[in-house]
Amino acid sequence: KVLEVHEATTLLKALSNEKWEVRKTAISGLEHLGSVSDGTVSALIHALKDSHLEVRISAIQALETIYPTKEVAQKFVEIIGQGEMETSRVGKAAAEALGDMADEEIVLQLSLLLSSESRIVRLNALHALGEIDSSSPNVNPSHVIRLLVGLLGDADREVRQKAIRQLAKISHSTVPVLVDLLTHKNHRVREGASEALSEIESLPQEIMIPLIQVLRDENEHVRLYAAIALTRIGIQQATEEAAPVLTSLLKAKNLHSHGRWRAAFALKQIGTERSIKAAIPVWREVLMDEDEASVMRVKAASLLREVDTPESRKVLEVHEATTK
Repeated sequence: KVLEVHEATTLLKALSNEKWEVRKTAISGLEHLGSVSDGTVSALIHALKDSHLEVRISAIQALETIYPTKEVAQKFVEIIGQGEMETSRVGKAAAEALGDMADEEIVLQLSLLLSSESRIVRLNALHALGEIDSSSPNVNPSHVIRLLVGLLGDADREVRQKAIRQLAKISHSTVPVLVDLLTHKNHRVREGASEALSEIESLPQEIMIPLIQVLRDENEHVRLYAAIALTRIGIQQATEEAAPVLTSLLKAKNLHSHGRWRAAFALKQIGTERSIKAAIPVWREVLMDEDEASVMRVKAASLLREVDTPESRKVLEVHEATTK
């Protein structure tokens, strides 16, 4: 015990070292010791304002580990609310650390930050909401879901995408709310709801009919994500409804390249000879495009080898011949 006290004292002194690497190492040492003395906690809270962001991030992680209290949670909310571009990583770290510490008061404070003029603040507040454990007894998950749903119509695409990912992360507890939004008057909300559903594994059979009805939506992306969501239900009728829509969308002029890729992958998952044949031109296009990211070209080649049809083998042969 005496040795631990001596070590903690040494580490606390190191927090005033002029080298940030030393200060960061000292914080890691304090976290490892697990000391929750007043001096340690006070020093770590003070380190949240360190001049170097790596030290601030380490202080956040240490406090999350050894002192996950409401006082610390409040400090993390304050960090998220600062929102300077150069400290966005610090805000993200604070958002990720909030998860198990959050209560209804913290959720309320985060909800206020969602209306900030700073997109960094809004994104990190959104990230924090998505990190909250939906089974936590201190938070009503429906409040978090309602806040995330409210951002599906946001003008900022990155904010919308973040909300979609967080709703999908919460998973099945969001499904009824998302299904209700499939007929919303705002196409962004419909698209966001259908995309979030398309990211959730093993959807319940009872949402098949609402998804089928959405396949007639005027927006290509709503139709795309609804069709992909149908393939997540895992019954033949759902995939039979999805396959022709996904195939036709591959020819849609307004569908972005990521949408075409997802449609092709969903067709592969359906696994019929016709659906796989429809997907091959998308992978061929990516594989042959020298301007395409190398990682995507590698993925395309891998998928073509995986389906192993006469058409896919021919594409690979042509590609190999042209790259020799």
